Amino acid sequence: MHLWDQFLEKLESEIGKDTVDKWVRPVKIVRFDACNIYLQLQDSFQKIWFKEHVLHRAEKLFLNHTLRPIKIHFNEPAPSAASPSFTQSLEFPYDTLDPQFTYTSFIMPQADTITLPVLSELVGFNLVQKNFSVPKIDAPLYNPIVIFGEEGSGKSHLLSATALALQKAGIQALYVKAESFTEHMIKAIRMGHMNAFRSAYRSSDLLIVDSIEHFCNKSATQEEFFHTFNSYHSAGKLILLSSRLPPKKLSKMEPRLISRFEWGITLSLPLLSKKELPLLLLKKLALFNLSLPREATQYLLATFENPKALVKALETLSYKKHLSSKPLSLEEIKTITSSLPGGPSHQKPSPEKILHAVAESFQKDLKDILGKTQTKDAVFPRKIAMYLLRQKLRMPYMKIGDLFSRDHSTVMSSIQCISKAIEKRESEVLSSLESLERKIAG
Repeated sequence: MHLWDQFLEKLESEIGKDTVDKWVRPVKIVRFDACNIYLQLQDSFQKIWFKEHVLHRAEKLFLNHTLRPIKIHFNEPAPSAASPSFTQSLEFPYDTLDPQFTYTSFIMPQADTITLPVLSELVGFNLVQKNFSVPKIDAPLYNPIVIFGEEGSGKSHLLSATALALQKAGIQALYVKAESFTEHMIKAIRMGHMNAFRSAYRSSDLLIVDSIEHFCNKSATQEEFFHTFNSYHSAGKLILLSSRLPPKKLSKMEPRLISRFEWGITLSLPLLSKKELPLLLLKKLALFNLSLPREATQYLLATFENPKALVKALETLSYKKHLSSKPLSLEEIKTITSSLPGGPSHQKPSPEKILHAVAESFQKDLKDILGKTQTKDAVFPRKIAMYLLRQKLRMPYMKIGDLFSRDHSTVMSSIQCISKAIEKRESEVLSSLESLERKIAG
Protein backbone atom coordinates (compact mmCIF):
# COMPACT_ATOMS: atom_id res chain seq x y z
CA MET A 1 0.00 0.00 0.00
CA HIS A 2 1.67 3.17 -1.25
CA LEU A 3 0.09 5.45 1.36
CA TRP A 4 1.37 3.23 4.17
CA ASP A 5 4.91 3.28 2.73
CA GLN A 6 4.76 7.07 2.52
CA PHE A 7 3.60 7.19 6.12
CA LEU A 8 6.50 5.00 7.30
CA GLU A 9 9.00 7.26 5.51
CA LYS A 10 7.49 10.34 7.13
CA LEU A 11 7.55 8.65 10.54
CA GLU A 12 11.23 7.78 10.16
CA SER A 13 12.05 11.47 9.75
CA GLU A 14 9.99 12.36 12.84
CA ILE A 15 10.70 9.61 15.38
CA GLY A 16 13.68 7.77 13.88
CA LYS A 17 14.15 4.63 11.77
CA ASP A 18 14.99 2.37 14.73
CA THR A 19 11.76 3.29 16.51
CA VAL A 20 9.72 2.73 13.34
CA ASP A 21 11.40 -0.63 12.70
CA LYS A 22 10.70 -1.78 16.25
CA TRP A 23 7.15 -0.52 16.79
CA VAL A 24 5.45 0.36 13.49
CA ARG A 25 6.87 -1.73 10.64
CA PRO A 26 5.66 -5.02 12.24
CA VAL A 27 2.07 -3.71 12.05
CA LYS A 28 0.17 -5.56 9.31
CA ILE A 29 -2.55 -4.12 7.09
CA VAL A 30 -5.34 -6.69 7.14
CA ARG A 31 -7.57 -4.89 4.64
CA PHE A 32 -8.54 -1.41 3.54
CA ASP A 33 -11.06 0.46 1.42
CA ALA A 34 -11.81 4.09 0.58
CA CYS A 35 -13.06 4.83 4.09
CA ASN A 36 -11.35 2.33 6.41
CA ILE A 37 -8.03 0.69 7.13
CA TYR A 38 -7.73 -2.35 9.42
CA LEU A 39 -4.46 -2.96 11.24
CA GLN A 40 -3.24 -6.10 13.01
CA LEU A 41 -0.89 -5.48 15.94
CA GLN A 42 1.30 -7.99 17.74
CA ASP A 43 -0.06 -7.46 21.24
CA SER A 44 -1.98 -5.07 23.48
CA PHE A 45 1.19 -3.26 24.51
CA GLN A 46 2.01 -2.42 20.88
CA LYS A 47 -1.56 -1.22 20.46
CA ILE A 48 -1.19 1.16 23.42
CA TRP A 49 2.13 2.45 22.08
CA PHE A 50 0.69 2.94 18.59
CA LYS A 51 -2.29 4.88 19.95
CA GLU A 52 -0.13 7.16 22.08
CA HIS A 53 2.70 7.87 19.62
CA VAL A 54 1.50 7.19 16.07
CA LEU A 55 -2.28 7.32 15.74
CA HIS A 56 -2.57 11.13 15.74
CA ARG A 57 0.04 11.32 12.97
CA ALA A 58 -1.70 8.65 10.88
CA GLU A 59 -5.07 10.36 11.19
CA LYS A 60 -3.62 13.54 9.66
CA LEU A 61 -2.11 11.72 6.66
CA PHE A 62 -4.70 9.06 5.88
CA LEU A 63 -7.19 10.91 3.66
CA ASN A 64 -9.20 9.47 0.76
CA HIS A 65 -9.74 11.05 -2.68
CA THR A 66 -12.46 13.32 -1.25
CA LEU A 67 -10.00 14.48 1.46
CA ARG A 68 -12.06 12.83 4.17
CA PRO A 69 -10.20 10.99 6.95
CA ILE A 70 -9.76 7.26 6.55
CA LYS A 71 -10.94 5.58 9.77
CA ILE A 72 -8.27 3.44 11.43
CA HIS A 73 -9.38 0.18 13.07
CA PHE A 74 -7.39 -2.26 15.17
CA ASN A 75 -7.87 -6.01 15.11
CA GLU A 76 -7.63 -7.12 18.74
CA PRO A 77 -4.55 -9.28 19.34
CA ALA A 78 -5.27 -12.74 20.66
CA PRO A 79 -4.68 -12.92 24.42
CA SER A 80 -1.59 -14.88 25.33
CA ALA A 81 -1.96 -17.79 27.71
CA ALA A 82 -0.32 -16.85 30.97
CA SER A 83 1.72 -19.49 32.71
CA PRO A 84 1.23 -20.08 36.45
CA SER A 85 4.58 -18.41 37.17
CA PHE A 86 3.35 -15.25 35.42
CA THR A 87 0.20 -15.23 37.50
CA GLN A 88 2.16 -15.60 40.69
CA SER A 89 4.57 -12.77 39.79
CA LEU A 90 1.82 -10.25 39.06
CA GLU A 91 2.16 -7.72 41.85
CA PHE A 92 1.42 -4.02 42.09
CA PRO A 93 3.95 -2.44 44.45
CA TYR A 94 2.02 0.64 45.52
CA ASP A 95 4.00 3.74 46.40
CA THR A 96 5.35 3.80 49.94
CA LEU A 97 3.88 6.34 52.33
CA ASP A 98 6.50 8.47 54.06
CA PRO A 99 5.80 8.34 57.83
CA GLN A 100 7.32 11.84 58.12
CA PHE A 101 4.49 13.23 55.99
CA THR A 102 1.81 13.81 58.64
CA TYR A 103 -0.79 16.45 59.41
CA THR A 104 1.12 17.58 62.48
CA SER A 105 4.36 18.09 60.50
CA PHE A 106 2.68 19.99 57.67
CA ILE A 107 3.23 23.75 57.74
CA MET A 108 0.10 25.51 56.56
CA PRO A 109 0.80 28.57 54.39
CA GLN A 110 -0.92 31.69 55.68
CA ALA A 111 -2.31 32.18 52.17
CA ASP A 112 -4.15 28.83 52.40
CA THR A 113 -7.56 29.32 53.95
CA ILE A 114 -9.39 26.27 52.63
CA THR A 115 -7.25 23.34 51.37
CA LEU A 116 -5.90 22.11 54.71
CA PRO A 117 -9.23 22.69 56.55
CA VAL A 118 -11.12 20.66 53.91
CA LEU A 119 -8.72 17.71 54.15
CA SER A 120 -8.47 17.97 57.93
CA GLU A 121 -12.23 17.62 58.23
CA LEU A 122 -12.09 14.64 55.88
CA VAL A 123 -9.62 12.72 58.08
CA GLY A 124 -11.00 14.05 61.38
CA PHE A 125 -7.91 16.10 62.27
CA ASN A 126 -8.39 19.01 64.69
CA LEU A 127 -6.16 21.85 63.50
CA VAL A 128 -6.17 23.53 66.92
CA GLN A 129 -5.78 20.56 69.27
CA LYS A 130 -3.65 18.58 66.79
CA ASN A 131 -5.49 15.29 67.37
CA PHE A 132 -7.70 12.94 65.36
CA SER A 133 -11.35 11.95 65.63
CA VAL A 134 -13.53 9.81 63.35
CA PRO A 135 -12.86 10.37 59.61
CA LYS A 136 -15.74 11.60 57.44
CA ILE A 137 -15.36 9.94 54.06
CA ASP A 138 -18.88 8.57 53.60
CA ALA A 139 -21.16 10.47 51.21
CA PRO A 140 -18.55 13.16 50.49
CA LEU A 141 -19.87 16.64 49.82
CA TYR A 142 -17.26 17.17 47.10
CA ASN A 143 -16.10 14.37 44.83
CA PRO A 144 -13.46 14.43 43.51
CA ILE A 145 -11.20 16.75 45.48
CA VAL A 146 -8.42 18.09 43.25
CA ILE A 147 -5.46 19.91 44.81
CA PHE A 148 -3.16 21.86 42.53
CA GLY A 149 0.00 23.85 43.17
CA GLU A 150 3.59 24.38 42.17
CA GLU A 151 6.32 21.85 42.88
CA GLY A 152 7.24 22.19 46.53
CA SER A 153 3.83 23.38 47.68
CA GLY A 154 3.26 20.19 49.72
CA LYS A 155 0.74 18.29 47.59
CA SER A 156 2.45 14.92 48.03
CA HIS A 157 2.87 15.61 51.75
CA LEU A 158 -0.86 16.22 52.22
CA LEU A 159 -1.99 13.31 50.05
CA SER A 160 0.42 10.93 51.76
CA ALA A 161 -0.62 12.23 55.21
CA THR A 162 -4.28 11.74 54.28
CA ALA A 163 -3.72 8.15 53.16
CA LEU A 164 -1.68 7.40 56.28
CA ALA A 165 -4.28 8.87 58.65
CA LEU A 166 -7.15 6.99 57.00
CA GLN A 167 -5.26 3.69 56.94
CA LYS A 168 -4.54 4.04 60.66
CA ALA A 169 -8.30 4.47 61.14
CA GLY A 170 -8.88 1.12 59.43
CA ILE A 171 -9.96 2.56 56.08
CA GLN A 172 -8.66 1.09 52.83
CA ALA A 173 -7.11 4.20 51.27
CA LEU A 174 -5.21 3.45 48.07
CA TYR A 175 -2.42 5.98 47.43
CA VAL A 176 -0.56 5.82 44.13
CA LYS A 177 1.46 8.15 41.95
CA ALA A 178 0.10 8.63 38.44
CA GLU A 179 3.32 7.25 36.93
CA SER A 180 2.95 4.05 38.99
CA PHE A 181 -0.65 3.63 37.80
CA THR A 182 0.62 3.69 34.21
CA GLU A 183 3.48 1.27 34.94
CA HIS A 184 1.14 -1.18 36.68
CA MET A 185 -1.33 -1.01 33.80
CA ILE A 186 1.36 -1.71 31.20
CA LYS A 187 2.63 -4.65 33.25
CA ALA A 188 -0.89 -6.07 33.50
CA ILE A 189 -1.45 -5.71 29.75
CA ARG A 190 1.86 -7.40 28.94
CA MET A 191 0.97 -10.33 31.18
CA GLY A 192 -2.67 -10.50 30.11
CA HIS A 193 -4.04 -9.76 33.58
CA MET A 194 -6.11 -6.61 33.21
CA ASN A 195 -8.89 -8.11 35.31
CA ALA A 196 -6.45 -8.49 38.21
CA PHE A 197 -5.28 -4.90 37.68
CA ARG A 198 -8.84 -3.56 37.74
CA SER A 199 -9.70 -5.60 40.79
CA ALA A 200 -6.63 -4.28 42.62
CA TYR A 201 -7.35 -0.67 41.72
CA ARG A 202 -11.10 -0.61 42.22
CA SER A 203 -11.60 -2.45 45.50
CA SER A 204 -10.46 0.19 48.03
CA ASP A 205 -12.62 2.56 50.08
CA LEU A 206 -11.16 5.61 48.38
CA LEU A 207 -8.59 6.41 45.70
CA ILE A 208 -5.73 8.92 46.05
CA VAL A 209 -3.68 9.69 42.92
CA ASP A 210 -0.68 12.01 43.05
CA SER A 211 0.51 14.10 40.06
CA ILE A 212 -2.22 13.40 37.50
CA GLU A 213 -0.44 15.68 35.02
CA HIS A 214 1.58 12.56 34.16
CA PHE A 215 -1.55 11.15 32.49
CA CYS A 216 -1.32 13.88 29.83
CA ASN A 217 -0.59 12.62 26.31
CA LYS A 218 -1.13 8.99 27.40
CA SER A 219 -4.38 8.04 25.73
CA ALA A 220 -4.47 4.40 26.86
CA THR A 221 -3.76 5.36 30.47
CA GLN A 222 -6.46 8.02 30.34
CA GLU A 223 -8.94 5.51 28.95
CA GLU A 224 -8.28 3.08 31.82
CA PHE A 225 -8.30 5.80 34.48
CA PHE A 226 -11.60 7.11 33.10
CA HIS A 227 -13.25 3.79 33.95
CA THR A 228 -11.42 3.54 37.29
CA PHE A 229 -12.68 7.01 38.18
CA ASN A 230 -16.23 6.10 37.19
CA SER A 231 -16.07 2.93 39.28
CA TYR A 232 -15.28 4.90 42.45
CA HIS A 233 -17.55 7.82 41.77
CA SER A 234 -20.60 5.74 40.90
CA ALA A 235 -20.10 3.79 44.15
CA GLY A 236 -20.03 7.04 46.15
CA LYS A 237 -16.37 6.52 47.05
CA LEU A 238 -14.10 9.54 47.42
CA ILE A 239 -11.39 10.35 44.87
CA LEU A 240 -8.53 12.66 45.89
CA LEU A 241 -6.19 13.94 43.17
CA SER A 242 -3.23 16.28 42.91
CA SER A 243 -1.79 18.18 39.97
CA ARG A 244 0.66 20.98 39.23
CA LEU A 245 -2.09 22.72 37.25
CA PRO A 246 -5.86 23.09 37.64
CA PRO A 247 -7.74 20.52 35.52
CA LYS A 248 -8.81 22.96 32.80
CA LYS A 249 -5.15 23.80 32.10
CA LEU A 250 -3.99 20.19 31.64
CA SER A 251 -3.11 19.97 27.95
CA LYS A 252 -3.36 16.63 26.16
CA MET A 253 -5.93 15.43 28.72
CA GLU A 254 -9.24 14.10 27.42
CA PRO A 255 -12.11 16.60 27.85
CA ARG A 256 -14.31 13.94 29.45
CA LEU A 257 -11.68 13.40 32.17
CA ILE A 258 -11.24 17.13 32.76
CA SER A 259 -15.02 17.40 33.05
CA ARG A 260 -15.05 14.70 35.73
CA PHE A 261 -12.16 16.28 37.60
CA GLU A 262 -14.28 19.43 37.84
CA TRP A 263 -17.34 17.63 39.23
CA GLY A 264 -16.17 18.21 42.79
CA ILE A 265 -13.95 20.95 44.18
CA THR A 266 -10.58 22.24 42.96
CA LEU A 267 -8.32 23.66 45.67
CA SER A 268 -5.17 25.72 45.28
CA LEU A 269 -2.21 25.00 47.56
CA PRO A 270 0.21 27.96 47.61
CA LEU A 271 3.93 27.80 48.27
CA LEU A 272 5.23 28.88 51.63
CA SER A 273 6.21 32.54 51.55
CA LYS A 274 9.76 33.73 52.27
CA LYS A 275 8.62 34.72 55.76
CA GLU A 276 7.37 31.17 56.39
CA LEU A 277 10.46 29.32 55.14
CA PRO A 278 12.43 29.79 58.41
CA LEU A 279 9.78 27.73 60.22
CA LEU A 280 10.20 24.93 57.69
CA LEU A 281 13.97 25.14 58.07
CA LEU A 282 13.78 24.88 61.87
CA LYS A 283 11.44 21.87 61.70
CA LYS A 284 13.71 20.03 59.27
CA LEU A 285 16.87 20.84 61.23
CA ALA A 286 15.26 19.23 64.28
CA LEU A 287 14.05 16.26 62.24
CA PHE A 288 17.49 15.64 60.71
CA ASN A 289 19.27 16.33 64.02
CA LEU A 290 21.36 18.89 62.16
CA SER A 291 23.01 21.93 63.69
CA LEU A 292 24.15 24.75 61.39
CA PRO A 293 25.70 28.15 62.16
CA ARG A 294 23.49 31.21 61.70
CA GLU A 295 25.32 32.41 58.59
CA ALA A 296 24.70 28.98 56.99
CA THR A 297 20.95 29.05 57.65
CA GLN A 298 20.79 32.62 56.33
CA TYR A 299 22.61 31.52 53.18
CA LEU A 300 20.25 28.58 52.65
CA LEU A 301 17.15 30.73 53.13
CA ALA A 302 18.48 33.35 50.71
CA THR A 303 19.46 30.74 48.11
CA PHE A 304 16.67 28.14 48.19
CA GLU A 305 13.35 29.93 47.81
CA ASN A 306 11.35 26.81 46.95
CA PRO A 307 10.39 24.68 50.00
CA LYS A 308 11.15 21.40 48.22
CA ALA A 309 14.57 22.64 47.14
CA LEU A 310 15.31 23.85 50.68
CA VAL A 311 14.40 20.47 52.19
CA LYS A 312 16.53 18.66 49.60
CA ALA A 313 19.49 20.88 50.50
CA LEU A 314 19.03 20.13 54.20
CA GLU A 315 18.76 16.38 53.52
CA THR A 316 22.02 16.50 51.56
CA LEU A 317 23.80 18.47 54.28
CA SER A 318 22.51 16.06 56.92
CA TYR A 319 23.93 13.11 54.99
CA LYS A 320 27.31 14.84 54.54
CA LYS A 321 27.42 15.97 58.17
CA HIS A 322 26.82 12.50 59.56
CA LEU A 323 29.67 11.11 57.46
CA SER A 324 32.10 13.36 59.30
CA SER A 325 32.61 14.37 62.92
CA LYS A 326 33.71 17.88 61.94
CA PRO A 327 31.18 20.71 61.60
CA LEU A 328 30.48 21.98 58.08
CA SER A 329 31.90 25.38 57.20
CA LEU A 330 29.92 27.93 55.20
CA GLU A 331 32.19 27.41 52.19
CA GLU A 332 31.66 23.65 52.36
CA ILE A 333 27.89 24.17 52.56
CA LYS A 334 28.00 26.44 49.50
CA THR A 335 30.02 23.86 47.57
CA ILE A 336 27.78 20.93 48.57
CA THR A 337 24.54 22.72 47.68
CA SER A 338 25.67 24.65 44.60
CA SER A 339 24.60 22.01 42.08
CA LEU A 340 21.34 20.99 43.78
CA PRO A 341 17.97 21.85 42.20
CA GLY A 342 17.17 25.42 43.17
CA GLY A 343 20.82 26.11 43.96
CA PRO A 344 22.95 28.83 42.36
CA SER A 345 23.72 26.83 39.21
CA HIS A 346 20.02 26.04 38.69
CA GLN A 347 18.51 29.43 39.40
CA LYS A 348 16.75 31.30 36.62
CA PRO A 349 18.59 34.24 35.11
CA SER A 350 17.01 37.67 35.33
CA PRO A 351 15.53 39.31 32.20
CA GLU A 352 18.30 41.91 32.45
CA LYS A 353 21.00 39.22 32.40
CA ILE A 354 19.50 37.64 29.27
CA LEU A 355 19.20 40.98 27.46
CA HIS A 356 22.73 42.05 28.33
CA ALA A 357 24.09 38.64 27.28
CA VAL A 358 22.38 38.97 23.88
CA ALA A 359 23.65 42.52 23.41
CA GLU A 360 27.20 41.52 24.33
CA SER A 361 27.13 38.37 22.20
CA PHE A 362 26.00 40.24 19.08
CA GLN A 363 28.10 43.33 19.91
CA LYS A 364 25.05 45.59 19.81
CA ASP A 365 23.88 48.38 22.08
CA LEU A 366 20.97 47.22 24.21
CA LYS A 367 18.95 50.26 23.07
CA ASP A 368 19.18 48.98 19.45
CA ILE A 369 17.83 45.57 20.44
CA LEU A 370 15.01 47.08 22.48
CA GLY A 371 14.39 49.89 19.98
CA LYS A 372 12.69 50.25 16.60
CA THR A 373 15.71 49.61 14.36
CA GLN A 374 14.74 47.22 11.54
CA THR A 375 18.17 46.35 10.18
CA LYS A 376 18.97 42.64 10.09
CA ASP A 377 21.80 42.98 12.60
CA ALA A 378 19.28 44.34 15.13
CA VAL A 379 16.19 42.29 14.24
CA PHE A 380 17.88 38.88 14.57
CA PRO A 381 19.28 39.44 18.09
CA ARG A 382 15.93 40.95 19.08
CA LYS A 383 14.11 37.76 18.05
CA ILE A 384 16.72 35.66 19.86
CA ALA A 385 16.24 37.75 23.02
CA MET A 386 12.44 37.37 22.86
CA TYR A 387 12.82 33.61 22.38
CA LEU A 388 15.15 33.26 25.38
CA LEU A 389 12.91 35.36 27.64
CA ARG A 390 10.01 33.08 26.77
CA GLN A 391 11.92 29.79 27.01
CA LYS A 392 14.05 30.54 30.06
CA LEU A 393 11.58 32.52 32.17
CA ARG A 394 8.17 31.57 30.70
CA MET A 395 7.59 35.32 30.52
CA PRO A 396 4.12 36.22 29.16
CA TYR A 397 4.04 37.51 25.58
CA MET A 398 2.53 40.81 26.65
CA LYS A 399 5.26 41.37 29.23
CA ILE A 400 7.93 40.67 26.62
CA GLY A 401 6.11 43.09 24.34
CA ASP A 402 6.28 45.77 27.02
CA LEU A 403 10.07 45.36 27.23
CA PHE A 404 10.45 45.83 23.48
CA SER A 405 7.57 48.31 23.02
CA ARG A 406 5.75 45.90 20.71
CA ASP A 407 2.39 44.15 20.75
CA HIS A 408 2.13 40.50 21.79
CA SER A 409 1.38 39.28 18.24
CA THR A 410 4.74 40.63 17.05
CA VAL A 411 6.44 38.86 19.95
CA MET A 412 4.68 35.57 19.17
CA SER A 413 5.66 35.84 15.50
CA SER A 414 9.31 36.50 16.41
CA ILE A 415 9.46 33.54 18.80
CA GLN A 416 7.81 31.24 16.24
CA CYS A 417 10.40 32.35 13.69
CA ILE A 418 13.25 31.21 15.95
CA SER A 419 11.42 27.97 16.87
CA LYS A 420 11.02 27.08 13.19
CA ALA A 421 14.68 27.85 12.54
CA ILE A 422 15.61 25.46 15.36
CA GLU A 423 13.40 22.74 13.86
CA LYS A 424 15.17 23.25 10.51
CA ARG A 425 18.54 23.02 12.30
CA GLU A 426 19.69 26.38 10.93
CA SER A 427 23.32 26.71 11.97
CA GLU A 428 23.28 30.47 12.66
CA VAL A 429 20.43 30.14 15.15
CA LEU A 430 21.77 26.99 16.80
CA SER A 431 25.29 28.35 17.27
CA SER A 432 23.96 31.67 18.61
CA LEU A 433 21.75 29.92 21.16
CA GLU A 434 24.51 27.52 22.21
CA SER A 435 26.89 30.44 22.81
CA LEU A 436 24.24 32.38 24.74
CA GLU A 437 23.39 29.37 26.90
CA ARG A 438 26.99 29.25 28.10
CA LYS A 439 27.15 33.00 28.63
CA ILE A 440 23.89 33.12 30.62
CA ALA A 441 24.87 30.11 32.74
CA GLY A 442 28.30 31.57 33.49
